[in-house]
Amino acid sequence: MKNVTHSFVFLAHWPSAGSFGLNTDILATNLINL
Repeated sequence: MKNVTHSFVFLAHWPSAGSFGLNTDILATNLINL
């Protein structure tokens, strides 16, 4: 859960990233699942 929270905090710093932020979120989720 700590990693997931860190991901949200990280994405929160890039609100203008747009789709790139979403892609990063997907990649981060995949890494956590692995």
